[in-house]
Amino acid sequence: MDAFHYYHYCAKGADAQNFILCEADFKAVFNIIAVCAAVSGAIVVSFSIEDTHPHILLYGTLEQCARFKVLFEKLSAAITQWRREKEVQIMCFVANSILLEMMTAIFGM
Repeated sequence: MDAFHYYHYCAKGADAQNFILCEADFKAVFNIIAVCAAVSGAIVVSFSIEDTHPHILLYGTLEQCARFKVLFEKLSAAITQWRREKEVQIMCFVANSILLEMMTAIFGM
């Protein structure tokens, strides 16, 4: 059985652009963190969401925390890509409906 450890995850800034533009964006990131934790099995001890990137303290096995990282990067990249494609970088999006669409597209949920 793998040992549990603490891991600090800090995502690279999204091309130095803010991926947090409004309160709905914060809610979307909170939801993404919850989904990633539930799917990966990693425990989120604490987190800080900055305008361009998050800092997340995880507790779990290396495999669980690496899975969290991969899932978080996929979902947050999907948000960024969706915004670029739809040209709505200045506007906020409805967090929950967009998150559900992305999760369905990425994970087939």
